[in-house]
Amino acid sequence: MSKTQCGAAANQASSLPEDFVLVQILGDDEGEFPDLRCAREVLRLRFDDVHEDSPGLRRQAGIAHWPDHGLELTLKVMPGVVEKLRFPGLEHAREIVEFCRRAHECETPFALVVHCLAGASRSHAVALSVSEQLGIELERRAPGKGSPNPRLRRLLSRAWDEPAPC
Repeated sequence: MSKTQCGAAANQASSLPEDFVLVQILGDDEGEFPDLRCAREVLRLRFDDVHEDSPGLRRQAGIAHWPDHGLELTLKVMPGVVEKLRFPGLEHAREIVEFCRRAHECETPFALVVHCLAGASRSHAVALSVSEQLGIELERRAPGKGSPNPRLRRLLSRAWDEPAPC
């Protein structure tokens, strides 16, 4: 789901599942999170929709090794214009996995709603990962097919492989 769809859903609760948990992902410059007080539980994370193969990023950043921690880059896009990027990190993936595992253990059935700015990359990566790992049917509401963020997909896979905390 996109941020716009999530904001619209906040104003008409009938467009949302009756009982749901919510994962919200936005970058620092992507505004405020839509407020969905009707969610059973909410996880809010801030990181940008970037990965190692983002167009031109490897050349611009000059990084040979991309660490799995939450890497932050400051790049000169053009004279006088600086862009700050926060990559998804393994800690973000662990938070998502722990949140989804905990919600999945509840006895009461629920829906998982995930949104990012466009509803096509970060949220798609989370939804696919949860669907594969927990066997939950995926219902896509964002327009278009989208392309899951490959870095986040890799980190989520790694986080699912780690033992669940006691």
